[in-house]
Amino acid sequence: MSIFVSVASYCDDLLDSTIESIFQQADNPNEIFVGVIDQNFQRNIRISMSKYAHHVRYVHIDFRESRGVCWARNLASTLYQNEDWYFQIDAHTLFDKAWDSYLISLAKSCQHINSKVILSSYPNPFIIENGQFKKKPIWDRVIVHALDANSSFNEKSAFLQFRGISIDRREPIIGGHLAAGNIFARGDLFHEVPYDPFLYFREEEQSLSVRSFTHGWSIFHYANIPVYHLYSQANAVDKSKTLHWDMTHQEQRINNCCVKYNEISKARFNILMSDSSNLGIYGHGRMRTLKDYAACFGIDYIQRQISPIAYVHNQDR
Repeated sequence: MSIFVSVASYCDDLLDSTIESIFQQADNPNEIFVGVIDQNFQRNIRISMSKYAHHVRYVHIDFRESRGVCWARNLASTLYQNEDWYFQIDAHTLFDKAWDSYLISLAKSCQHINSKVILSSYPNPFIIENGQFKKKPIWDRVIVHALDANSSFNEKSAFLQFRGISIDRREPIIGGHLAAGNIFARGDLFHEVPYDPFLYFREEEQSLSVRSFTHGWSIFHYANIPVYHLYSQANAVDKSKTLHWDMTHQEQRINNCCVKYNEISKARFNILMSDSSNLGIYGHGRMRTLKDYAACFGIDYIQRQISPIAYVHNQDR
């Protein structure tokens, strides 16, 4: 079965190694197709010269024209060409052997619960030491996404902070919050739930989680995640990730202000998480409601109330 892998890269030195890992670690590399939005200073000619080039759909965008991760992921979704599965990752990702077979098999095993399966959990970490990649597979149990103990609604924002917690379980479990850098689903996910290009960054995961839920999709957290992510490393000397909002980059942009996009995103997210939301194709679905979400996961966006089950994941749900 074919898999489309969406990669939105922003000035990322690890893009090449990510693409290499995708294909080298796959059971069926000929069934893998990668869509890359490379926001950088210049085109990456190494990709066009690699042995995987005929399986990579590549678009270069001057980094000064970038409008943030959601905008870039929306563009990446336009490179999808009806593959069976859709896999969204970040551009600083490594993989375990046979990752493709594992994820397809796992997704199929969940379809008796809901045919609209989204596999998503925070990936394992990897680090860079002395120029070498070192995987840190620390999560052999299910990692669920629970509301951070210090997170709550405030008068100006519906944004909440989530964290990953390990539970004593090996079988997938339904949750209410996904990891945008590790989404594996049927190929039609982003046909039904188009990525909102008007969001900037912080609201990305909450928005997509709730919108997917209201369109009838179920998020499954799972164990033995075959994906490794380069998280921020304190005191790292080998590698630091370039961020869209770095002021050294912001100063080079013309009429393209990340602060402006961030404010627009906040306001848009608050509209989405209200009972008067009307955002067209970037709004809620009709299969389930925000009230249904509150009943399932304890977060009531309309009333701005949070049940204790949102902080400590209820394994019976």
